[in-house]
Amino acid sequence: MAIVEQKIVLRSTYDAQTILAATTDDIPVPLSVTEQTVVGRITDGNIAALSVAQLQTLIMSAALPENVAIILDPALSADGKYSGIVETGTCGVNPSIAFGDLIYFAVADSKWELTDASAAATAFGKIGICVQAANENAATTILLWGKVRGDTAFPALTIGAPVHISETAGDIIVAAPTTASAIVRIIGYGNTADELFFCPDNSYVELA
Repeated sequence: MAIVEQKIVLRSTYDAQTILAATTDDIPVPLSVTEQTVVGRITDGNIAALSVAQLQTLIMSAALPENVAIILDPALSADGKYSGIVETGTCGVNPSIAFGDLIYFAVADSKWELTDASAAATAFGKIGICVQAANENAATTILLWGKVRGDTAFPALTIGAPVHISETAGDIIVAAPTTASAIVRIIGYGNTADELFFCPDNSYVELA
């Protein structure tokens, strides 16, 4: 009777695993799979590690199933946190913009400038909240819709109450401006004293 000895090696931790991918010649080649590597096959392509763009294409090419939603973080954990829809842009403020600044897209140079309820030109149109501090002409990230927590940047918000553009450049304010010719525009609502639900209204009123 032959005796077969088997040896089992258990590994609790590892940095990478190697699997086989396929080339255009259908020849298996080793593919190292590290953390956050997704392996797949794009139409007319080979088995390979997918790029972020390829993975996004796969995910976004189909409609969300019923009862599946885009979920915002239920409670932002700390000052400087946000959850929502963003885009990148260029800072047009000298010398810089900070996290929590309310900014608008200036059509003159396609850069983001500080809002100011004192003038319609700086308070209507496309606005956002800066969520990446940046110097003038540097890249920044702008929250277009969602939730943002600004313990330092924001005044004390009232839960459920509307929040407006301030007559102080880049600031938000709970009470609507009352100065003649000022712009009154709701930009969101208080979730907590520090957390803003940013959902800017497209309409505004210019005070007489």
